[in-house]
Amino acid sequence: MLLGSVNFDTTYAPFLRGEVWVEALAWIRQNATTASPGVHALRGRDMFVNVHGYSTGSASEARFECHRRYVDLQYCIRGGETILWRPCAEPPREDEYDVANDACYRPVAGEWSALVLSPGLFAVFFPQDEHAPKIANGIHKDIWKLVVKIDRTLL
Repeated sequence: MLLGSVNFDTTYAPFLRGEVWVEALAWIRQNATTASPGVHALRGRDMFVNVHGYSTGSASEARFECHRRYVDLQYCIRGGETILWRPCAEPPREDEYDVANDACYRPVAGEWSALVLSPGLFAVFFPQDEHAPKIANGIHKDIWKLVVKIDRTLL
């Protein structure tokens, strides 16, 4: 997992040097505030952006998710949320994994770390990162965000 600001690229640049990261972050800088809701293709199904928003809630309502195919680059456009994170203790079993959504969902339990996503910040979650979004941060009730989905084979 990586947390960064699009405004301070010298901080995270050593970690995100590849062309895929450059393309994703350039798209965010150029389009985040004006992009219409929905899916925007960058490289077909291998890399795309989903712009959406929702109301946040309590941690007791949240679920951890992890992915096999995609890396998530989640960026806050406005509002904010808390996202819980922990390393994936064990890979998803076949009966836990939703192939159509590339997701495994698990209840929030055990130990975790919390991060707050606010405007201008992004978080990168790799397949080994379980993350539970949609949690109120105590400041904002809602979030408007985008998620760049990057097929891990591009990295």
